[in-house]
Amino acid sequence: MAERKKIRLPLQEVQPGMAVAEPICLEGEKNVFLAEGALLTERILELLRLRGQEAVVVYVPAANDASFAMQTLFRETYLFSPLMKLESCL
Repeated sequence: MAERKKIRLPLQEVQPGMAVAEPICLEGEKNVFLAEGALLTERILELLRLRGQEAVVVYVPAANDASFAMQTLFRETYLFSPLMKLESCL
């Protein structure tokens, strides 16, 4: 399995589907808001913006991580693409 690298990104550069590399604790909260490994969604990113979070640490795949490349391709093709026409599936 290819090794993943951690990188701290400003919140405006974080994309839905990225995985959290370190637990996210919000200012003034005792509990972890988001655990390591959780996938960030647009809704979670919006909540982080509203709570004043400026940056998060996410995983960045190694250049040779074929598994990550396939997951990214699937996500971009099926989850984040505009709705496909139903008649093309019939």
